[in-house]
Amino acid sequence: MTLLLFAIGCVEWLLAAVRTVACASGRAKVSACLVFCETVLGLGVLRYVVLDNSWGGIVTYSLGGALGMWYGCRRTQ
Repeated sequence: MTLLLFAIGCVEWLLAAVRTVACASGRAKVSACLVFCETVLGLGVLRYVVLDNSWGGIVTYSLGGALGMWYGCRRTQ
């Protein structure tokens, strides 16, 4: 489950970086779809963390998020 949380964090923040570019480009429909996907992923992680009280999951998800944002920023430059 830890690897899955890392991957979800990475994908969620990669989507956030792409959404930021889409917003700046004036592509509202793309931005809205990306926000929907990010919210579903984020709420799924929140549900898991609350039910399992998993601090390791929180740290792993955060590390994945940091990697996803780093990659997203490099990709969109």
